[in-house]
Amino acid sequence: MIISNIEIPFFIKHLPLILLSFLPVILYAEIHYRLPFLKGLLYKNQPEILFDMPFRVQSNYIPILLLIKDCHQFPVLIQKVQIDIKNAANHSSLYKESINENLNLSKKWFYKIYHIDVSKFKGIDLEIECRIVIVTGKKEVLVINDNLPTLSHKNFLIFADPEPIPFPNSWKLGDLHCHSSWTEDQVEYGPPPAIFPIMAKAMGLSFCGLMDHSYDLDDLPGFWTKNDPDLQKWADFQKTITELNQKHPNFLLIPGEEASVDNGFGKTVHLGILNSKEFFIGTGDGLENGMGKLTEYYYANILNSLAENTLAVAAHPQANPPFLHRLVIKRGTWNKLDHHRNLAGFQIMNGTQGQDLQFGKEEWIKQLLKGRKKYIYAGNDSHGSFNRFRALLLPMLKLFENQIQIFGKQFTAVKTSKINQKENVINDLKNGEVVVSTGPFICLEIIQDGKIISDRELKQIPQKINIKTKSTKYFGKIKTIKLIQGNIHNTEKIIFKANPENCSSKEISITRFDLPHKSYIRAEVYTDNGNFAMTNPVWVAI
Repeated sequence: MIISNIEIPFFIKHLPLILLSFLPVILYAEIHYRLPFLKGLLYKNQPEILFDMPFRVQSNYIPILLLIKDCHQFPVLIQKVQIDIKNAANHSSLYKESINENLNLSKKWFYKIYHIDVSKFKGIDLEIECRIVIVTGKKEVLVINDNLPTLSHKNFLIFADPEPIPFPNSWKLGDLHCHSSWTEDQVEYGPPPAIFPIMAKAMGLSFCGLMDHSYDLDDLPGFWTKNDPDLQKWADFQKTITELNQKHPNFLLIPGEEASVDNGFGKTVHLGILNSKEFFIGTGDGLENGMGKLTEYYYANILNSLAENTLAVAAHPQANPPFLHRLVIKRGTWNKLDHHRNLAGFQIMNGTQGQDLQFGKEEWIKQLLKGRKKYIYAGNDSHGSFNRFRALLLPMLKLFENQIQIFGKQFTAVKTSKINQKENVINDLKNGEVVVSTGPFICLEIIQDGKIISDRELKQIPQKINIKTKSTKYFGKIKTIKLIQGNIHNTEKIIFKANPENCSSKEISITRFDLPHKSYIRAEVYTDNGNFAMTNPVWVAI
C-alpha cells in the first residue's frame, strides 16, 4: 500500500484488525481468524465443530444441535455421532445412542438436530456427553462436545422439567434479543436462524427477536468488511425469516437489527429495531473502516423515521463497555436524557444479573418518575449459547466459557392472542402488557365494577388491585411480592409487601390504597432461588 510514495508499515496497515482481535466478543468463537503471518494458538485446520442444547426443556425430548462451520475451507467426513445421557447426581448412564452418519461436508454451514426422548427422565438433572468421529484429510479425529481449543469440552447439564413455565396460555414468552448466522465477522458468529424455533419451543418459548448487527447485515455475501450498496444480505435475511415463519406457524421469528447509533455525545450505543423493512446503516463500532469512527446516525434520526408497526428499544442501555471498547470503538451507554416518543423502552435484562441490570433498572425508574411512559423488555443478547457461553478471553490465544447470556434464561412475556401475526405481536409489545422474567409469573389486575380493566392508563381510582403470582419447583418458591407506587416528579415507594412461606402460587387482593394524581403502580416477585419477574407500569391520571 503506497501513499505519496511512502509505504505504510505493516503494523499500522493492519492496526484496526489487530485491535479488533483484542476486543472481547460473545458469539460462538471463530477460530480461523488470523493476521498475515500469524495464526495464534486457536487456529485449527478443522472446521468449528460444536454441540449445543437448551439448558432446560419442558418437552418430552431434548433437541441436541450439532453445528459445523467452515467445511468449505476444511472438508470433513462425519462417520458417527454418539450421545450419552447420565444422571447428573451420580453420573450413572441412563441412555446411549450411536448414529452412523457417513456424511461428506464441503459447504460453509452444516447443522443437524437430534431429538432425544427424555420422557422417562422428567424431574432429573441430566448430564449429556456428545461425541463425533470425523475424518479430516486422512486422519480420524474424535471430538467430545466441541473442538474449540483451550475450552474444557465438559459435558452439558440440562433439566428435563415436568412443569411448564408457569404463565397462562394467554401470555406468550420469547427472547427479544438474539443473534443468528447473519451476524458474522472475523472473530464471531451465530447459529442459522432455522435452529431457533426448534430449540425455543422445547423450552416453552413462542417467539424471538433476531437483532443481527447492522455492520454485518450490510456486508457483501461472503465478506466481512466489504459493504454492499444493494443490501443483498439484508434482503436474503428478510426472505429467510419469512419462509421460516411459514414453516413454523406456532412460532414467530421477528426480523430486525441491532443498529449502531450515536448516543448524542459522540459515543456508539445499540438500538434494537424489530420488524422494520427499512435497513438502517450503522458501522461505527464494526472496525470495518478504521478505528474510532463515529457511527453514521444519531439515534433520534432513526427513531424519527420508524414505521408504525416497528418496535424500537434501547439494547442493554446501561451496560458499561470494557475499556478497550470505549477507547478503540467509542462505545458508551444510552443517553440518559432521552425521551423520544418512538422509543418503546429499554431492554434492561440482557442475560446477566449484575450491575448492568441494576443500573438499567435505576435509569428506567428515573424515566418513569419524570412522567415518561417507557416499558422494559428482556433478552439475552445470545449468540447461540443455548446451554453454554463460549467466547474469546485472549484473542488468538485463549477462549473461555460460563453461564451468562444463555438463550431464553431471561425472557419477555406479552399478553397477545395471535402469535403468528407479527404486527399483532409488535403492537402488543408496544402497548405494555408485558412482564420480564427469569421464570416466575406475575401480573397486575385492575378491577372496576367487578371487571378487569385492560387500560394502561387509569382515569379513576380502581376499586381493587389483584396481584397474581406463580412459580414452579425449578424456578423456586415465592419469597417476596411487592406492589410499588411511583409519584411523578417525586419518588417510588413500596405500598404493599408480602412474604409468603413455602408457596408456589399466591394471589393477593388489595382494596385500601391511595393512588395520587400522576402516579403509577407496578409489581415484582422474587423466589427463594434467585429468580424474579417484574410487571410494567399502569399509570394513574385522575
